[in-house]
Amino acid sequence: MDLTTFPTAALYALLAVITAGFGVGMLVWQTGATQQALATRKGMLFGGVLLILIGGVVLLTQIWAIVADSYGTVH
Repeated sequence: MDLTTFPTAALYALLAVITAGFGVGMLVWQTGATQQALATRKGMLFGGVLLILIGGVVLLTQIWAIVADSYGTVH
């Protein structure tokens, strides 16, 4: 499967947005959960930030792939 085709890049971009959305949801959930243990909260906050970073990087690379595919190869 070619990763630079528009449908594939759009699918990966959508999955990246969903991944980042889960990360944001984890952050919001953990910042509002006052009865959770501190160690669990730190782990969930770290996991949420990690998901946001992964989703953001994948989203940017797929947007770059879509732009490169639309305008020809970008060197």
